[in-house]
Amino acid sequence: MRGSQRDLLKGDSSLTEIAHTYGFADYAHYSRVFKRVVGTSPSVWRTWAARSAEAAEGLEGRITRAEDFSGADSTAAIRRSTKAI
Repeated sequence: MRGSQRDLLKGDSSLTEIAHTYGFADYAHYSRVFKRVVGTSPSVWRTWAARSAEAAEGLEGRITRAEDFSGADSTAAIRRSTKAI
């Protein structure tokens, strides 16, 4: 997932292209696995991670996990998750 998270942050590939790059037959399967590992869907993770400079800095060399990306405090959830790793 770490590599796909980097690709999600770059933002120059579609979610389907990223899924295929990492060996998934389709986006739906990639999304289910990503959500199990990371805690949110790739599209939601991409949106909030792009807004958070801390998430981008914290990604290098590790998988960023967030327990709760829902609600108004989603950016704070990403900050907590990158600091905890």
